[in-house]
Formats: sequence, structure tokens, C-alpha cells
Amino acid sequence: MSITWTTGLQSTWCPGLNAVSGVPRTVGLRAWLAKGNYQIYSAPTSTLTELDYVAGHDLLVGLANEVNRFTQAMLESFQSLSIVQGLPKSAGWRVIKTYYSAFYAAHAILRMTGQSLLNLDGPSKTVLNRLTTAFGYTPVVVNGFYHATLKPSDKKLELKKVSLNQGGSHEAMWSQFASWVRNASTHVLSNRTIPAIEAQQIASGLIALEGALRSENSNGAWLSRVRNRVTYRQEMGVWYPYQRSTGALNLSIPMGLAAPAIEARQLATTKEPLMLFYRACRTIVALCLEFCHEMAGRCQNGRSFHDFGILALEAIISGHAKTRSGLAG
Repeated sequence: MSITWTTGLQSTWCPGLNAVSGVPRTVGLRAWLAKGNYQIYSAPTSTLTELDYVAGHDLLVGLANEVNRFTQAMLESFQSLSIVQGLPKSAGWRVIKTYYSAFYAAHAILRMTGQSLLNLDGPSKTVLNRLTTAFGYTPVVVNGFYHATLKPSDKKLELKKVSLNQGGSHEAMWSQFASWVRNASTHVLSNRTIPAIEAQQIASGLIALEGALRSENSNGAWLSRVRNRVTYRQEMGVWYPYQRSTGALNLSIPMGLAAPAIEARQLATTKEPLMLFYRACRTIVALCLEFCHEMAGRCQNGRSFHDFGILALEAIISGHAKTRSGLAG
């Protein structure tokens, strides 16, 4: 494939986010909400509150701050993966760290496409409800988990209450992410700026990824199910005395990372649960990394916010590796 997944998906990015430069000082969307620099022109419902704003730069900076926070955690988690010396079949912590690298990556991808999942409480909720009253409406926001969608072209931010009846915040995030993957596969097929054959290849990879996320009728949260089985019930043969195939599986998973198009190649045909888990997680991390690098390269207002986040961390890791190998000057 001559084009990257990001080439086909770049138009899903949040408009204006790639132009954010420098260190993002606004500490996330909750801090932006607590400032109260927005208006409420339509009556909120029990599940939806719509905010209007005039100046959206601080909102984008808050989103960029969250992207940096999650991508840095993603890279550090992935970088710490290793085979335990003396225990070549040990895979428990490798599964857990792989899961969290993908979990953080999925959060970051959602934010780079203008979405955020956040708990509303404290000052952010108080100021929002106070403004709702000031605009003549009845406050409806209560403590809880919300899905925020930024719409820069309309200068609106939508807050939708997320039900946690099907599980906790992890399950809710994965459900939203699986929906994004499905929409992304549809989006790329309708993207007339890239050749149809390459669009179909990208869409096939995304469809395979969604299939993995929805394994066992999990509503998109299958990776979290695997994490729970390994973490809380010590299942799947990754802890001592291990299952026979764990050692070979450990050796078959490379420590480095390829492009998402390559990582996703065998998703559709993989049946072994742990291998499917690894490949799905790696595809998500690879896509997030590709998004970050290509978005940073499209910042025309100085140095991208990514340069002060994941790219700075990559430079530290790269420099350390060179020093250890004696290549640093």
C-alpha cells in the first residue's frame, strides 16, 4: 500500500487541532468547562447538553493537553513491554501493559478526532449548571461519565451522559471507540481523494479491527474482558504454571511496532484469543503513533504540541537507546 491509514483518515481529525502549537497549557476539557467561557442557547435534556462558544482556541488547547497526556502514557506502557528473564512463558504483565498501551491510544485517537470521555464533577459541573440557570434553563448535569463531541465548524460542544449499566468506564470507552472504528471504515470508503483499491484495503483493516473489538458479543469491549480475565481471575494461562503455547507466543510477538496497515494484516484470520488480543492492541497503538507523527508534520504555526508530548518522549527513548549501544556522541 502506497498510502498510510492516516492519509485515508486525516479528514476525521478535529478541525484546527493540527494547528495547535507549543506546550498546551489548558489542562484538559474539565478545566475549560470550569472557566465558563461558553453559552447555553438550547434547553438541556437529561442526556444531552449543548454548549456554544465564540473563541475555540482554549478548547482545542485543552484537547491537545489530553492527547499529550494519553499518548505519553501509551508510549511509556508499550516501551516497558519485555519478556521476563528466567520466565520465558510469563506473559501476565505483558498482557496488562499491552492492554493499557491500547487503552491510552484509543483515548488519544478519540480526542484527535474531536471526542473526549470524561467524568464531570466538582468545579466543571458546578460552573456548567450555574451557567445553565443563568441562561434560563433547569440544570441537568449530575456527577458522572460524559461523552463530549467538539464541533468547531458550528462552534459547539455536545455533552452526552454515558450509561455505565453495561460495565465501567473502560467498557464505555471501548464501545465509543468501536463505533468510531466502524464510522472510520465507512468514511474512508467514501473518501474520493484516494484510490478505491487502497481505500478498500484500509477499510478492510478497520473492519477486522472492529471485529476483534466486538469478539464474543462484547459491544466493543472485548480487550477489556481479556484484561479482566488476566488481571482479576489469573486466567488464560499467562501466569505460572502457564499454558504450553505462551512461551512460543511471547517469542512470536515482536518488541517493535510496524505501521497499522501491517499490524492489522492478520487480524481477520487470527483465531487464537491471545494472539488476536496482541494484534488488535498493537494495531491501535500503531494507528495512534501514525496520527501523532502526521499531525505534527501538518502544524504550520511553529512546533506542534506533539513535539512537546509523545515526540519528546520518543527522542528521550531513542537517545537512551543510542547511549546504551555506544552510538551517542
